Amino acid sequence: MGFVKTYNTITVTTSFQTLFDITSDRHFALWLFLQNLTGAGDNVEIKISVMDDQGGAVQSYIDETKANPLTTNAWWSGYVTTARYKAEVKRSASGVDRSINWTRYEAT
Repeated sequence: MGFVKTYNTITVTTSFQTLFDITSDRHFALWLFLQNLTGAGDNVEIKISVMDDQGGAVQSYIDETKANPLTTNAWWSGYVTTARYKAEVKRSASGVDRSINWTRYEAT
């Protein structure tokens, strides 16, 4: 088994920004690098949804908020196996738009 590495930068705003929406059978892990969350009120909500193969709908898997001051600058989703997944981020209303880097590893 090999891995495909995909990475990019996204600006986090008050609306959910989609990092990726994969509709095929894949296994993945996601890293978010949050070192730019430096201001008071800088919070980012991380949401990962996966496909419920039995029910046929996408369900929330991870819905978590990281807030400044951070204890670590990197966040990892863990290794997720699913037929479909979507990753999104947004900031709180009190924060400032910030760029964050992300890296996704997909099993091939």
